[in-house]
Amino acid sequence: MEVSAAGLPYAPFTAALRQLARERGPAGVTALLGGRDAGELARLLPEFGAPSAGADPDLARARLFELVLALLEALAEPLALMLVVEDVLWADQPTRDLLSFLVRNLRHTAVLLVVTFRSAELHATDPLRPLLAELTRMPGVTRIELARLSRGQATAQLEGILGHPPEPAVTNAVYQRGGGNPLFTEALVGAGGTVSLGVPWSLRDQLLGAVKELPEQTQQVVRAAAAGGVRVGHELLAAVTGLDDAALAAALRPAVSADVMVADADGYAFRHDLIRQAVWEDLLPGERARAERAFAEALEAWPALGGDGMADLQVALHWRGANEPERALRAAWASAAAAEARFAFAEQLQMLEQVLALWDRVPTAEEHTGADRAGVTGLAADAARLAGEAQRGLTLVEAALGAPGDAGDPRPRSALLRRIGSRLELRAYAGITHVLEGRGDHERAIQAAREGRARARQLGLARMRRHRWHTTWLNH
Repeated sequence: MEVSAAGLPYAPFTAALRQLARERGPAGVTALLGGRDAGELARLLPEFGAPSAGADPDLARARLFELVLALLEALAEPLALMLVVEDVLWADQPTRDLLSFLVRNLRHTAVLLVVTFRSAELHATDPLRPLLAELTRMPGVTRIELARLSRGQATAQLEGILGHPPEPAVTNAVYQRGGGNPLFTEALVGAGGTVSLGVPWSLRDQLLGAVKELPEQTQQVVRAAAAGGVRVGHELLAAVTGLDDAALAAALRPAVSADVMVADADGYAFRHDLIRQAVWEDLLPGERARAERAFAEALEAWPALGGDGMADLQVALHWRGANEPERALRAAWASAAAAEARFAFAEQLQMLEQVLALWDRVPTAEEHTGADRAGVTGLAADAARLAGEAQRGLTLVEAALGAPGDAGDPRPRSALLRRIGSRLELRAYAGITHVLEGRGDHERAIQAAREGRARARQLGLARMRRHRWHTTWLNH
């Protein structure tokens, strides 16, 4: 029998008794007791009459426990019996007491009692902890920690849910977001194989339950942290919230104890990104904008808090989240230049895509970038090629070519075609320079580089991107 622990007192055992009564009838269940008075079972199901009136509560409870034990022993006589109680984390105290009694008294009976709980949701002060510690020390009790599913196991679970092998993209998306948690895997995928982009309603209340039980100041800090991603550094979060070190640590300790967040050497992370997403989606639009603005301002003031030289990228994303398109575009453009300088072409592409997405919302975009939209598209196509995502760059170009402009104006499309042609011309100069250098013909290589640089200036491209001419030669 498999039953849930949630609900009224003794809920899992009431569910098991109800199932047994449906299969055998109340008389059949009573017969299993070998002549004992089954009246106390009425405390679980009314089909067994009425419990004795005026009985001592402790004595009545003891009789009930003995009857449940006798039923399990009787059911296990012909064949071994397995009773599964799921999600005992949600069990009430009477259910935990009955479980403890059965574990102590089923040692010499062919009954396998399986109790499941999600250890990640077992916070430091949970009343189940003392019971688990006590039971684990008892003979015959084995505690098994189940690891998260591997990608292959998650694929098998998805196949069971969908009735057919999932598409690789579906498996990748679900596994990345669900992290191998079977419950999350099931909730994230729809019947048609679609993957939920947000937090499914079936998970939201469960994920937010522990958060909403935290002290109010702790909730405020957790909400702010949700804007910073899965992990945020201690100093950055202190700057965002305005709390000093001691106050921030005190505010977050309840969140760590409740296993909403975990602490490492110099920062904090949400136990699972779905918790962060649930907290984020629960915020009002104004709350989200304020949190994004706080992160953008803190990172602009103290870029080192961004870590790994990623402050420009984070600032751009936060300003966009704060609904500040002009500041977001400027930051994205600066981030793209910084990414190109360190050959981080995938990051450069991401930021140039941000620039293009914001372009129509910023009337002064050309002033901020020193480029027109066609030029930015060309840069993005180049970054895509260098990042090994040529198709992504082609999609950007095709989208730009498919947008003729106001009133069918063909000039933007023509400008982009000219720009793409110009960039191909410049890449040809760079290629010739490289070949001549490889042949040892330095004089002609220098000449080709100079011609390419001059052509870049003519085309107005030199200011947008420093092409890889051999600048050391040109400075001789």
